[in-house]
Amino acid sequence: MTFQTSLFKEAGGAPNVEIASLDTLDQLVGAMRLKGVTRLYAKTLAANDNSKNQVYFGASFNVLPVRGEMEATKTKHGINFHAGLDFYWLGEQGQVANAPHAKLILYPEYPEVRFSGFLRGCQAAPSALLNQKARIPGRVLFLGVTPDRQVIGWVAKPDSPMAQALEDLEAAESESVFKVVPLGNRSATSSHRDFFIEKLLKIYGSGDSWHGGRRLNSKGEVVFPYNARNAGGYTLEALFGIRPNGSPDPDVADIELKVMSKGGRITLMTPEPTGGSYVDNFVGFMQTYGSERATEDRLDFTGTHRVGEIHPKTNLTLSLFGYDPKLGEHGSITDVDGRIQLANADGAIAASWSFGKVLEHWANKHRYAAYVDYKHRPSGGLADKEYTYGPQVDFGAGGHPLSLLGALANGMVYYDPGLKVKKPGKTGQRIKKRSQFRTTRKHLVHLYESYELLDLSAPGAGLSRL
Repeated sequence: MTFQTSLFKEAGGAPNVEIASLDTLDQLVGAMRLKGVTRLYAKTLAANDNSKNQVYFGASFNVLPVRGEMEATKTKHGINFHAGLDFYWLGEQGQVANAPHAKLILYPEYPEVRFSGFLRGCQAAPSALLNQKARIPGRVLFLGVTPDRQVIGWVAKPDSPMAQALEDLEAAESESVFKVVPLGNRSATSSHRDFFIEKLLKIYGSGDSWHGGRRLNSKGEVVFPYNARNAGGYTLEALFGIRPNGSPDPDVADIELKVMSKGGRITLMTPEPTGGSYVDNFVGFMQTYGSERATEDRLDFTGTHRVGEIHPKTNLTLSLFGYDPKLGEHGSITDVDGRIQLANADGAIAASWSFGKVLEHWANKHRYAAYVDYKHRPSGGLADKEYTYGPQVDFGAGGHPLSLLGALANGMVYYDPGLKVKKPGKTGQRIKKRSQFRTTRKHLVHLYESYELLDLSAPGAGLSRL
């Protein structure tokens, strides 16, 4: 058996720390913290939650981070999507062992997500409590999540002190079918949502805190002043200590951070196409479908592309191949090769995004999302503008994997690219790729299982649920 020692961490970074025993909830919390866990969830299992029937995780991927592109599988009941996990079982002495086949399976027709493959290939897994013969109500499954997307599991017996302590845990926050277990003092919160809001409150101040335009570079150094059009978003990210790196992961405390202004467009995500002439020959794609911008001697590809509409400038139509919005609450995927695609009148695909890639991107980046209201004014200093953030914050949790496709189908989400190619011999950046899927504020509520409107100026500032 091979143990993964990379997870043996405590606050001071000391490796290979062993745990004397794991009998109580406090001991489990301590062990999880030593492994670098920043969020800890618990679910009381039903009798039929086992390796054969799989474990029910609710209707979305909003709790656990998935690994890699989702894979579509066709069965006699429909199309399922499998998402891998970087999963480990915690041992009695604090060691961890990888369960290489652990995964989440989305069953769109219900819809529901189930946990599968968690025993296979791992001799140290708690098989007696979770194998197909185990029909024991009251077991508790604990899942710890680290910042680098590792998931660490533990199962407590139904009559154990650990299970009883969870039952007695007062005012436990919940997410989907899970309780959130505090990682600090028993009366403290481990909510990454509250951690985020507390940080944002300091940035907001009393509502009169203004910040000159800035951003961080790849080394984490402050670039000031920063006067580009996107300075509003970059300034908030800089205040949070976020480096702009184009990562598909959420920004801070596992939360995707966005700024919004009244009536403005909001960029949800920017996944690159996985197919079409865009991938085969980007310059050729731009020469065929782009528009000349004579003043800068370049080709641009821009414009709002909605499903089912021919764009008047590009003559391309956005469509959803292999998705039926009329099947089920969130629609259903009907083809393993399903994709979002841009095609011309002859059916030639200019660009496409596989559902597996889009859903993986959406599930990881939008498990939790915060949309922060902002304003700007002339600064009179080195920066052209300065920005203030709040008081309104919209907080979404549990973006259902298919809610994005449904919102695309009905026009609430659209493709709004910003692509350019400068002609050879011209100075400056020759190619810019930014494939944006965008929406507006009024449609955000339709994308998440739960949606809150928070006010930083109110007593308590939204630190307890609305």
